[in-house]
Amino acid sequence: MSTIFSFFSGKRANRRETIDFTGWDLHKNTEILLIFEGEYDILQGFKAKVRIGFNRKFSRSDQFYPANHLKFNSEQELQKKGSYQINEGESQTMNYDFSLNFSRQVKELHYLFGFLSYSLDETTYEENIYKAEGFPSDRMNSIFFARQYAEDTKPQGAESTTRNIGVNAVFNYSYDDRLLFDATFRTNASSQFGANQRWGNFWSLGAGWNMHNEKWLRSKEWFSRMKLRASVGSTGSQGNNAYQSLATYNYSEKNYENKLGAYLMGMENKDLKWQKKMDYNVGMDMSVKNNFNLVFDYYQSTTENLLVAFTLPPSTGFTTVQENVGKVRNTGIELSMSYMVLLRPQDRTFLTLSLRAAHNKNRVVKISDSMKAYNEKMDEMAESDSKLVTKYYDGVSMNAIWAVRSLGIDPATGREIYLTKDG
Repeated sequence: MSTIFSFFSGKRANRRETIDFTGWDLHKNTEILLIFEGEYDILQGFKAKVRIGFNRKFSRSDQFYPANHLKFNSEQELQKKGSYQINEGESQTMNYDFSLNFSRQVKELHYLFGFLSYSLDETTYEENIYKAEGFPSDRMNSIFFARQYAEDTKPQGAESTTRNIGVNAVFNYSYDDRLLFDATFRTNASSQFGANQRWGNFWSLGAGWNMHNEKWLRSKEWFSRMKLRASVGSTGSQGNNAYQSLATYNYSEKNYENKLGAYLMGMENKDLKWQKKMDYNVGMDMSVKNNFNLVFDYYQSTTENLLVAFTLPPSTGFTTVQENVGKVRNTGIELSMSYMVLLRPQDRTFLTLSLRAAHNKNRVVKISDSMKAYNEKMDEMAESDSKLVTKYYDGVSMNAIWAVRSLGIDPATGREIYLTKDG
């Protein structure tokens, strides 16, 4: 048995400044990183590990333009000439990981590896924004020289907090470095999803065949690498908005009988789920005498509960809401080839020709009930306001462009004739 502990701490800072005539743009970033790691050998080939990480970042951006800058040439009011904006941001991430891993070689031909982990993390972010105006001289280049806040503005800000918890299991098996197999399973919960759909389960299976290690191909001395592989598995994504499933409020600038009011900023969706993607992939990796290399992949991926920000009618009081659209399928191929035309290691001279090609096709496989209702609302908007709208249908690409079919020009009037949906 053995025990290993390690501790790492570091601080990193950078500064970037851009000068534009009499104005300037300054960015400063500072990052503090602390990591504690511990490892304990329970048995031969069986280890326990713990990792605690802390990351804190500070950022500040200052943007200054004095009154004599070109952007204020058309401004008539002196107190509005010159501007200063400060963005101050601060973020912090705490993560905890505990894992067990097992590895063993059996009879020189079999290799086993297993991994099990439990993790927690929390990320917080806060940003403050200040905009001021009225800087008559380029020497008055600090924000406290400002005459006032920029017109129709006040100190602004944003904040977010996200939390995740997860369990991950991995198993790998290799036979004589010829046949390969791996399996994974992960279950995660995120604060970004609805109260009824916090958890998501994801898994994968993969297999590979190193043909170049087979005796009957090794003797050919042509292929330095020839591998066939296949995999199937599901993954998930969370989106960027920390509160995308919550009803969020903001305080109003107005009050009623000296009482502070609030208004709704975002609609609640307790059933907002993880966006899941099921991937199927088969491929080949080939290398001929280390000169010619080829990588080929055929894939098919189906995304379930695709997260989309839907446009809402103004009557709802909101412009968009996060919804799960249904299923979207992508199918495609990728090909990469390269050939080493010239290689002279002694004078570090080489020439390689490369070719890459890819093709992808997507279509909506199934739309959700909320999406059907959304399409109906879009039809109403198109008919009443004659506006361009976005709609989704089964069996049609998400990038499809819908338009009214033309029957040509009426020779009698010179106007174009359109085909209505009723024929």
